[in-house]
Amino acid sequence: GMVCAGDKFNADEEAVAAAARRILLAAAPGRFDCVLADLRGIVRLPTDCNEAWEEEIRIAHGKCNGNKNNTCKQRLSFLSRAGHKVHAFFHARTGPSGCRLSGYIRVAYALLFLYSRGLMAFDLEFLMDPRVGVMPYRATRHTRHFMDETNTLSIFRYFPDSPLVLYGTFYLGLVSGFLLLLGIAPRWQAASIYLVLCNMHSHSYILYDHQDVMLRLWAFFLVLLPLDHVTIRDGFGLRPAAPEQGQTTSWPMWPFQLWRIVTCLVYAGAGLGKASSKYWQSGVALYYCLYDQGFGFKLFDLDWLFNRMITIKLMTWPVAVLEALSWITIWPRSTRRITFIAVVLLHLGIELTMVMHIFQYLSVLGWIVFFVEPNDGRSSNGSNGGKATLLLASPSSARHRTRKTLESILIFVFACLFIIDQLPTGFVERGSPEAMRPFVNKYIHKPRLRLRAKVSPLLKMTGLISGAWHLYTDEPANEMHRYTAVIKYKGGTKPTVWRSPDFSNSAWHVKERNLWVGAYYDYIGWDDDDNVFPAVSALVERLACIYSDNGIAYDVEGGQLVIHPNNTVSSISLMQHWTHGVKPPNDLGWFEPARQKMKTGSTCLYVFNVPDLERPFGMVRQYAYDEDSEYDEQSGCVDYHESDDKYHQIGSFTDDSGLNGNGRDEL
Repeated sequence: GMVCAGDKFNADEEAVAAAARRILLAAAPGRFDCVLADLRGIVRLPTDCNEAWEEEIRIAHGKCNGNKNNTCKQRLSFLSRAGHKVHAFFHARTGPSGCRLSGYIRVAYALLFLYSRGLMAFDLEFLMDPRVGVMPYRATRHTRHFMDETNTLSIFRYFPDSPLVLYGTFYLGLVSGFLLLLGIAPRWQAASIYLVLCNMHSHSYILYDHQDVMLRLWAFFLVLLPLDHVTIRDGFGLRPAAPEQGQTTSWPMWPFQLWRIVTCLVYAGAGLGKASSKYWQSGVALYYCLYDQGFGFKLFDLDWLFNRMITIKLMTWPVAVLEALSWITIWPRSTRRITFIAVVLLHLGIELTMVMHIFQYLSVLGWIVFFVEPNDGRSSNGSNGGKATLLLASPSSARHRTRKTLESILIFVFACLFIIDQLPTGFVERGSPEAMRPFVNKYIHKPRLRLRAKVSPLLKMTGLISGAWHLYTDEPANEMHRYTAVIKYKGGTKPTVWRSPDFSNSAWHVKERNLWVGAYYDYIGWDDDDNVFPAVSALVERLACIYSDNGIAYDVEGGQLVIHPNNTVSSISLMQHWTHGVKPPNDLGWFEPARQKMKTGSTCLYVFNVPDLERPFGMVRQYAYDEDSEYDEQSGCVDYHESDDKYHQIGSFTDDSGLNGNGRDEL
């Protein structure tokens, strides 16, 4: 095998390299094998290996130009060259700099993971505890999202009501994240995090969005990378590693290339979706964000910048253009740096204006992978410009050939799975000329959907499922939600009004600290009954347990909600209060204030009438939503008492007198 670099070499090494090349040509002239055999840099070639290899082939068979040698022409045909390029694209190797950059990516990912899951740890009991949580597995497993998109090998399928399994799985992830940060058995830790995320996502899928899918997929790619640089053993890159540590100095490019492909699929979905959306085409998409509770100014709130249509349009259009082009312009080395800078500035703007947690940082990590290059990007003369050199050599042993074959199979399988799952063919159809849409639908979009249906079980089993990426591609979120519950008691005791926390006017750091609680209350406000109903049912259970003075409790072992005779609660009604952004008036001037009065309303979500019993009674709760029945019938809202209206009014967006709570409870 041979290793290419731009380093100097002595006469002996040059002689060895020349002899090796002659032997390879004699053994297999005309072959385009590009497997990279790592001999720790002992054998180095002075010229670009791609050019050298092809030149040797031409010498062996005669020049093709003007030559009647058909065999030579066939071997140097377009298909051969294309196959050679594809092979080199995946099987080239990066050098020490690429391995070191992988270490920095590992550290950044570990910090993001620990920050995100550290915040969740504060609210884990409230969210997922099988005894008192608002999203226990017994409820969330009935959501449509669970059945459509989650990992089929979840540990919670076998231990649905076990607090030990829940907390053990969660804190295993935190421990693995800390060890990944330190660089202790890092690939094992990345694998552990990936499995933990697969299980946690299947536990409460409704709680997670695309940034959590990205967090999971990035962990998968880390498993495939060299992660032994920038660890606690080398002072996180501040001091040279000891020789006995044996740090990786060369690594195949195919894991990086797969990560690159997925990053581009993410932004192809976002970019093509925005390019084909009327909201982005007209420049009003960011206008709707003004009404969303996640849009919060972290450092400043400039009315002239965020509340004028001219500036809103001038911010909307560049975002759509950048996302539509960045996944293309990132590939050529000549445009890679400027594309990366533009993307970083875009995500910096997201960080300053929206509470999107770690999405922007995970996205930047995906773009950083593009700076891991074959042979660290060095050309044949050792400079950092021009065409990167690649090793073109035949495998030196049967073991290497077997490994190459297995890697090629993995590359093909993973690439096909990612493309079939994530390729935004729906947006391609929507953005096509109207006359072309039937053709795109019949020969591109529907065939991909059929393929995805076939590979979906494998995607779910492996935890690689994500679907096409929809990142604010249509009408952006423009709603706010809050909730009230009226708890009535036996014997005529005055009702209690519970109200959910209201983060809509909170400072950005309060929203960030309460991210997961806020996400829960946001998602149960979806107009999506079969996803929301199980979580709403569990929320009412929690309220019943809290306000009944231990008269109502969930029996984990029996799988029942037990109502005792000493229960004091007679009924609970849960109401959702919402605001919704409105379409900008057609006559709105570009320099006039853009914000309009929002639509407001209230909707009954659930009514729980507690039976009056003389002895303990175990009630098996039904969490699954039946699409063949009306929501009001299943939720009990047909039994809603209008007398509760005056109590629910305190949470309404039309009555600001209730915003400060006046001492009422929050959950």
